[in-house]
Amino acid sequence: MKTPLREWGVINLLAILKHDASAFWHISRILERLSSGGRVPAGEKMNLKKLAQNCERLDLRTSLDQIVKLVERITANDRELNFTSAIENLASVIHSELKARVFVYVPAERAKYVARDTWADVSVHLSFPSSIKELYAAGRCYAYGEPDASIYHAMRALEPCLEALAVQFGVEYAHRNWYNIINEIEAAIRQVSKSKRTEQEREDEHFYGQIAAQFVFVKDGWRNYVMHSKERYSDREAERTLSNVEGILELASRKLKEVKP
Repeated sequence: MKTPLREWGVINLLAILKHDASAFWHISRILERLSSGGRVPAGEKMNLKKLAQNCERLDLRTSLDQIVKLVERITANDRELNFTSAIENLASVIHSELKARVFVYVPAERAKYVARDTWADVSVHLSFPSSIKELYAAGRCYAYGEPDASIYHAMRALEPCLEALAVQFGVEYAHRNWYNIINEIEAAIRQVSKSKRTEQEREDEHFYGQIAAQFVFVKDGWRNYVMHSKERYSDREAERTLSNVEGILELASRKLKEVKP
C-alpha cells in the first residue's frame, strides 16, 4: 500500500541549519502538486526544476540525480513512465536523505546570529577584523544553545581590543594576564588626569576610562570563570554577554584599531 505524501514526514517547517526553512516548505508543496494527478501534469518541468533547486540547497544529491533522470524521461516522451509512481519514489528518496541528516532548530529571535556578516556594526568589521571572527562564532554558539562556548568566544573577541588599548597607553600586552594589563592601563589613565589637560585630552580620558571600566566588569564577571571552567552559564547570560561585548567593540572602534602583527 502506497503511503500518501502528507504522511511521509518529509518536512519539518521549523528545522534549519544554515538553510532557510522555506526550502523544506517548497519541497513539500511541490511534491503535493506533482502527485495530484494520475498523468503528467502541465508545467511539470518547471515544478521539477524548482524541486531540484530546493534539493540542491539542502545538498540532497541522490534526490537531485533522480529528478534529473525523471526530467530526461519526460523530455524523451517515455511512454512507459508512470509519473505518479515516479513522484512517490522521489518522495521516498527525499525522505530517506533527510532522515540521514541532523537539522537544528533555531528560534526566530536567534536566527540572525546564524548568518555571517549581517548583525555586527560595520565599524567593528573595519577596526577589529579578528574580533569579528570570534564575535560571529559566539553568536552561532548562542544560536545553537551552547552558552558556555558563546561566552568563551565572546571573551576571545575582546583580546584585539584590549591589546589596542594597551598599546595606546604604552602597556606591555604579550603573554600577560588581563588583571595586570588592565591595572596598568587604569594607572596610566589616572596619571593623565593629574596633569594639565586640553579639552581633547579630557575627552580621551573619559573615553578610554569607559572602555577600561568595561574590561574590569567583563574580567570579573565572565572571563576569569569561563576560561578556567569554573562556572556554567545560561542562555540568558550568553545573550547578555554577547550584547555587552558587541557594545564594547562598537565603542572602542571609534578611536582604536586592531594592532597589526
